[in-house]
Amino acid sequence: MKPQHLQQREPIARIERIRKFVAKSDLGLEIGPFHSPICPKTEGFNCIILDVFSRDELVHLYKHDDFIMTRVASIEEVDIVTTEPLALAIEAYASKNNSRIASSNESLDYIISSHNFEHQPNPIRFLEDAVKCLKQGGTLSMAIPIATRCFDCFQPISSTGQFIDAYQEKKQKPSLGTCFDHMANTATLPRHTSINELTYNYNEISLNSFHGEINPESFEDLKNQVADGYVDSHCWKFTPFSFELIFLDLKACGFFPCLTIKEIEIVGCEFFVHICKEPREDHQLNASTENRTKIYKESFEFQWSDLGKDFKNQISVLTEKNAQLESSIEAMLASTSWNITQPLRKCKDIASKAYDLAKALGKKKIV
Repeated sequence: MKPQHLQQREPIARIERIRKFVAKSDLGLEIGPFHSPICPKTEGFNCIILDVFSRDELVHLYKHDDFIMTRVASIEEVDIVTTEPLALAIEAYASKNNSRIASSNESLDYIISSHNFEHQPNPIRFLEDAVKCLKQGGTLSMAIPIATRCFDCFQPISSTGQFIDAYQEKKQKPSLGTCFDHMANTATLPRHTSINELTYNYNEISLNSFHGEINPESFEDLKNQVADGYVDSHCWKFTPFSFELIFLDLKACGFFPCLTIKEIEIVGCEFFVHICKEPREDHQLNASTENRTKIYKESFEFQWSDLGKDFKNQISVLTEKNAQLESSIEAMLASTSWNITQPLRKCKDIASKAYDLAKALGKKKIV
């Protein structure tokens, strides 16, 4: 099924867009919801919560953040506290007495992930685990930030090869280099305004490296943090089209053949992707050179439309001025005075050429 890239749709709340394939009675998993759960247990969703921190730890970590504290009641109890890969984490949870599942194998109707996938150190492993944990017909629904419309806008878009390297290296946490890129290349607008499709002004964006500056002390501090534990970072940067290209590339390489993108929807500074687990025989792979070229160009054009909009405005102004100049020249050539004085201009041109010739002959030595 070809995913739909839609810029505008009927006005539906963000939360409803993400959980559009979820019923309250379904058994599902939400990853790292923090203070904004998509399928909250308090509203009757049969949802297991997974995070790297417990609820008490989250509250303690953000106790000085006024915005978070106004939403503290929305932070739900975390059922699975882990940094383990998804399937291992669910398998460990299934072994507990109070678990709602007997095994990680095909136990979930849905998995919800909002602004989590870009943090995954090993996204191929994550998608493989989703295949293992989802029932047939189950859905992985994710909200992912658009790199060109957030603080990643100065960073290059991620590639399939980088995904494969992380998989081969069995990465379990962001590397020092990944954490450095995240901290050193964070972009910001004046007055700490968030970068998105509404406030976007490329000419006003600047870097806010390490929330101050890069120096030996700040780098040494980062090294120690990475060595001692898990430093949360954006490991990956996407546009909706680059995500689709990576997904198709990986399927062409033989990864997760029974996963299919059902829909990709662009909404403001993020996109929502719904991926369905289907029987392998229903899957139709299309990773032809022609199709890949088309998606690659769409991804590049999407980046250009965001990052290059100010340059395009300048080109538009120059084009308009050029058109005005051409119009003025055409008007001058068509004017009566221009045509009347044409013989005089011709005589002047002939006289000028004769003068130049005489001057050149006068300098010539005659033998």
